Amino acid sequence: MKWQFNVSNGSSSITLNAELVYTTFQVEQVKITGKGLDFTVNGNRLLIEGIERPYPMPVTWKIVGGEIKDQPLFTKITKTVEEHLKKSGNKKERIIPAAPQFKKTA
Repeated sequence: MKWQFNVSNGSSSITLNAELVYTTFQVEQVKITGKGLDFTVNGNRLLIEGIERPYPMPVTWKIVGGEIKDQPLFTKITKTVEEHLKKSGNKKERIIPAAPQFKKTA
């Protein structure tokens, strides 16, 4: 799944491209590209949504490829990506088996 979004960076706005690279029942990997940016992040949103807790837990995003030095911009990007993934519909339609051997457990 590919999409575009805008993120404000001070007085300007940056248009970025995002692509959902793969999804498992626990992790989503998203590649983000744009003007001067190219990195890949892993998020544990699906794992957190699957755990029933009496209190909310924040989604953890880790950079697994590339780099971004502006931490506030990274936070804005990941929040925007997270909101888009929540709105994108049925989770089961997006699941792409990254490693089918992980589903086989004792």
